[in-house]
Amino acid sequence: MAGVVLLAALEKAGFNKGIKVTIEKHIKPGSGLGSSAASAAGAAVGANLLLGEIFSTDDLVQLAMIGEKLATGVKHADNITPCILGELL
Repeated sequence: MAGVVLLAALEKAGFNKGIKVTIEKHIKPGSGLGSSAASAAGAAVGANLLLGEIFSTDDLVQLAMIGEKLATGVKHADNITPCILGELL
């Protein structure tokens, strides 16, 4: 999941070098607590930092939705948006 988001971000940025990724999270996959969204959002935000913060918040949500489509079959941002925005309004 994170890999597909990272690859999409790198492609969008025109970055043609490889990167090494390690993921550590404490959300059990399949728990219904947003494990896939956490991976997708983390990958999008991490790629953005690596690339010099070239993507907007909207871009990050769109990139992370690619991961959610892989995980659930549907591009949705119900859990991704709070992961990326990080606050309650």
